[in-house]
Amino acid sequence: MCKITHGAIIFAEIPYTEYNPHQHHGKHYYIVLANPAACAHSPVVQCVPFSSNVRRRLPVQVEVEADCFPKRSFALAEQLTLLPKDLLERGTFCGTLKEASLKKLQNAVKLQLSLD
Repeated sequence: MCKITHGAIIFAEIPYTEYNPHQHHGKHYYIVLANPAACAHSPVVQCVPFSSNVRRRLPVQVEVEADCFPKRSFALAEQLTLLPKDLLERGTFCGTLKEASLKKLQNAVKLQLSLD
């Protein structure tokens, strides 16, 4: 079982749902952005999916670096989403996002949510 922590990179399979057909689904890397208390106690956590296939770059899509990514990858902050922790726990822990990339992602989420 995969441990869910802030900054963790998890390769997980998220099922398609007809209630939200535009949500990122399938097998992808996700970065956990939830705070430590939520990671420990909440049944859902905030995550951002990654993609290496970004045709239309938005300001909230940031390139991130991690040893586990097989190719150039972008965090899709516009798809910040809640995911069930049990689905993530069934995934594969791949590492932790590097500090510089985590900072870029945090800034992208702030931009996405108009928090600046």
